[in-house]
Amino acid sequence: MEHLYKYSPIVHRKKGTWPNGANLAVIITMNLETWDVIKETATYAGGPDILPIIGLPRDHEDLPNYSWREYGPRVGFWRLLNYFNELNVQISSTLNTQFGKRYPEALKAAKEANWEFIAHSTEQHELLVFKAKNREEERSIIEKTVQEFEEVLGYRPKGWLSPSLAGTLNTPSILAELGFSFMSDLQNDEQPYVMNVGNGKKLVNVPYSAEINDFPIFIRRGNTPNEFYEYVKQEFDVLLEESKEIPRIFNLGLHPHVTGRPARARAVANLIEYFKSKEGVWFATREEVAKWALENEE
Repeated sequence: MEHLYKYSPIVHRKKGTWPNGANLAVIITMNLETWDVIKETATYAGGPDILPIIGLPRDHEDLPNYSWREYGPRVGFWRLLNYFNELNVQISSTLNTQFGKRYPEALKAAKEANWEFIAHSTEQHELLVFKAKNREEERSIIEKTVQEFEEVLGYRPKGWLSPSLAGTLNTPSILAELGFSFMSDLQNDEQPYVMNVGNGKKLVNVPYSAEINDFPIFIRRGNTPNEFYEYVKQEFDVLLEESKEIPRIFNLGLHPHVTGRPARARAVANLIEYFKSKEGVWFATREEVAKWALENEE
């Protein structure tokens, strides 16, 4: 990856703060995603099923696991939205464009709440890594996403997150060619950083987290809401302390079919209340963080 960025130990970075003197940029990420009833892969992209059906062929409907995911836009989204509105917190949303076409009421409510929206392909099954050997096919998927993003939101996207974070070595340069200013696929830092993607173009990586994320914590590891709260709180506390020297990012990744469940949603609300009680915290959008990175490039 050295053709995109150089190794940079975080302890060698310059001291400073985020805008308004903040130390820790908190990004609450809501992933608005959608899947087809008939899967194109052995399992639904993005994580394990809640009720695995051993031996089910790819071309058969998988109603238990599809309907588990569809709980998100039907119920879980609205529960979390209510908490977010009550807490008056900035949300950054990664958006499958087909979510906006299939569930327009949910997208309208998120727009009215002033969420940030980041392109997240059209559907979750479009894993770019399967197009790693065909740059033009990958580019066509991203171009289609841009077109549909404009259809459902009325403007071009500036940021990108690949489904399952599974981009390719071509993804950064394609995004830059299409006018994107940042992506979030790479999880290798606690700060944003600028990548040189060729032809004099730059692209910022604003790291997402598959660690501080409801899917692995609840579904892969089987943690309880209380365990989720304590784990995420400890991560936040450490980063807040360390960010007094060097500004850092804390990203909390959420999916409405996972943390939209009653007990889990309450744990998320309790965490946000805790975050808001601390000094030096900035509830940021990814675009704001990317802009800071470009203005402070070393």
